Amino acid sequence: MVPLPKDQKHITERWVFVKKSNYRTKACFVGKGFIQVFGIDYEETFSPVAIFETLHFIISLSTLHNGELEVLDVKMAFFYGKLDKEIYMQQPEGYVIKGKETYVCKLQKSIYGLKQAALQWNK
Repeated sequence: MVPLPKDQKHITERWVFVKKSNYRTKACFVGKGFIQVFGIDYEETFSPVAIFETLHFIISLSTLHNGELEVLDVKMAFFYGKLDKEIYMQQPEGYVIKGKETYVCKLQKSIYGLKQAALQWNK
């Protein structure tokens, strides 16, 4: 928790709740990255794209050579990317520290919702 520098702005946050099929609720804490401005808050983004024809070719090639395919499902991938720029986020609702209401969180790692989260994870 740090005071917000005068030349910086902070992003806001949001809790996203999803009802699962087994009547449980999943909560995810995300940043509102649409507030970020290109050239100021981030320089570039990254979006991995899987092309259907490439996937079809890999599966066919594996079948021809009696190979095995493994699948990887990364659930918290965006939480591991270290940030290049200083990004500040307001305190999460319900977790505001008394006496430090004007303080913000200085992010050290990326969170879901930031424009550069996928790029930082890929690096």
